Amino acid sequence: MASSSAMGARSLASHARCAVSQSGSLFQNRTREGPGHSSLWRRLPASFKTVSQASGTRRSAESADIIRSNVRCRIKTGTDQQAGVAKIGQNGLRCSGNQNSSGGLGKRRELGARVECATYEAVPAGGELEGESVAEIDRAVILNTLTASSAAIADPIMSMVDTLFVGRLGVIPLSALGPNSVVFNAVFLIMSFTGGIVTAEIVGNAHAKGDVIGMQRAILTSVWLSVIVGALGMGALLAFGPQLMSAIGTQPDMMADTLLYLRIRASGVPASLLLLVFQAVYRATLDLRTPAIIVVLCGILNGILDPIMMFSWGWGIAGAAIATSLSQWAGVAMFAWLMLRHKTFAAPAPAGRAQERVPKWQDYKHYLQDCSGLLFRALTIIAIYSFAGVVATRLGSVNAAGYQLVNNLQMFQLTILWMFLEVGQSMVVNALGRRGKRLARLISDRVILWSVIASIGLAGATWGLRGSLPRLFIQDDAVLKVVATAMLPCCAMILMGWNNALEGILIGAGDTAYVVSSFLPAAGTGLVMLAYTLVKGGSLAAIWWSLAVYYVLLTLLYSIRYWVPQARVYI
Repeated sequence: MASSSAMGARSLASHARCAVSQSGSLFQNRTREGPGHSSLWRRLPASFKTVSQASGTRRSAESADIIRSNVRCRIKTGTDQQAGVAKIGQNGLRCSGNQNSSGGLGKRRELGARVECATYEAVPAGGELEGESVAEIDRAVILNTLTASSAAIADPIMSMVDTLFVGRLGVIPLSALGPNSVVFNAVFLIMSFTGGIVTAEIVGNAHAKGDVIGMQRAILTSVWLSVIVGALGMGALLAFGPQLMSAIGTQPDMMADTLLYLRIRASGVPASLLLLVFQAVYRATLDLRTPAIIVVLCGILNGILDPIMMFSWGWGIAGAAIATSLSQWAGVAMFAWLMLRHKTFAAPAPAGRAQERVPKWQDYKHYLQDCSGLLFRALTIIAIYSFAGVVATRLGSVNAAGYQLVNNLQMFQLTILWMFLEVGQSMVVNALGRRGKRLARLISDRVILWSVIASIGLAGATWGLRGSLPRLFIQDDAVLKVVATAMLPCCAMILMGWNNALEGILIGAGDTAYVVSSFLPAAGTGLVMLAYTLVKGGSLAAIWWSLAVYYVLLTLLYSIRYWVPQARVYI
């Protein structure tokens, strides 16, 4: 026993793990070694963290599903974490160590497993509903949301930069971005809501178990599938670009610029997918800072290249497409360089285990199956936004240009509000697993509160700048006139953006089926309104009122589930 504990102690320094390591998790360890390291320290009050390296039957704290803990155990001497032994049985979890250790008791649903070298860092017990814990929760919500947002706004930032400079070329080039936004936003959303989530899940599960080989295999699986899917997508856009743009409803006067931009941007599709995968990998290991830095650098590079290629070199709209694609590939290169130097991602395999890192058919099959389960929700979201873009395009170049401008302004802000979905889901999952519904409800209320504050702030700022903000992108009076009519429904939609927090909370509580079913009446109503606008030859304002109603219905349905006792199921 002493020998295995000593071996576990040596392994512990390089394989520290968070108890519930998963995408967007609030908890993480504070050791300076191993793949769990991050300078961003998040924690819930009155909870505990565990660092484990299991032997025999390997089980992480996450899979063990620890549901309660009132006493913690610290096994530590100076800065060195010492070996301890934990046995899990019907009486719960008993912890022992060499020095400065105390007994701990925590019930587990998984009985009979034996975990060696489990180290627990103490956090003061009790008081999870006191004022100071509310402050801790508020701080965690704000910091996690800000950090996640900085990495999530990569594509909207590049689109806004393109819109800013292309708008100076005239109405036709700006309107040509509209159909392209429909295509590339669809690619971004599908991969973000499927591949990005699945990558974070499988990498996070391996990370939680301390399975470095499993992490490397999961990363390679995600990367290879992204390359394959990206290459197929690029080929499809190049081969069927004219037919696709005609189906979207691109007007003849827009077609030349639209296809030129499409064919150049198509070369960046594999890079776009790889960027999403790399961000998910770092998010799964609780390193949110690295993706944020790379995203900012990509945005800066895009902003520098756009005016040079478009105006100094005279490439026009083609220069905008080249600048965006080059920025995406530069981001891929930065991620690849860092990952190849990473002590865990690029760690050499033990003797005789190198082949275990190579993905098998089962790995690809599992990945694709998980993606298919999330595909319906992603396709529903894409359907309503894509149809809105089609309607705007069929209403003419002025409305298409106006839709592109308003869509970029609104999408940038909604992307920030979407991060409350990720934060709410992660925090609720952890709270339910550790302290039960009472703390989960408190956390949910705080996430909702801050998302409401953010929604009001962003909507208010947009409304206050409704006259000057569009003029940063274009000076055409006809476009500015139709944009002015759409700003009220646009702000109304932003105001309802806090439904993302409710959605994340319900998903985190295990109510995914209700969330998916809510999209049917909400998106269905929006699509009917958009179809009516198309048939009757409506306006840009009518398009955005259709989208605003879609968001209002989602907010209403989620609110009923969360606040009405008779409808409440999980939380």
